[in-house]
Amino acid sequence: MEIRIAGDDDLDALVALRLCFLAEVGDEPDLTADAELTRATAAFFATQMAAGTVRTWLAEIEGALVGLVSVLVHAVPPMPEDPRTASGFVVNVWVDPAHRRRGIARALMVRAADDVDDLGLRRLALATTDAGRPLYESLGYAPNPFELARPLAPPAR
Repeated sequence: MEIRIAGDDDLDALVALRLCFLAEVGDEPDLTADAELTRATAAFFATQMAAGTVRTWLAEIEGALVGLVSVLVHAVPPMPEDPRTASGFVVNVWVDPAHRRRGIARALMVRAADDVDDLGLRRLALATTDAGRPLYESLGYAPNPFELARPLAPPAR
């Protein structure tokens, strides 16, 4: 297995894997038929990759992409105890079902955490499914009692 950072030439594959992730966690049908979502996802990743505010790692086995993890980078103000001004949010942790239970998600998460030093991140955060929680906790992620989120209604399509 090879884990590598996604480049511009991986955009179509990155979008396809992201849509597989969304279909699974949302218990949705095949989202690759949703042209608007596909276009918006491609535009998002192209823009953010060019700006350096997202980095994605891909897991490849015998030429097939079987998993990914992305880290979104956003600015945060410095703190007295830590002057770094960036924070990361892990998204898109997904491995093809045929390749699960082989350590691929763990390898992707470890590689991402090891590779983000050059981004100057103060922390990595993520949202999790029940299935992913044991992996993330084993890697040192813990609940944050200081954060609340308020969902906002999506725009009409």
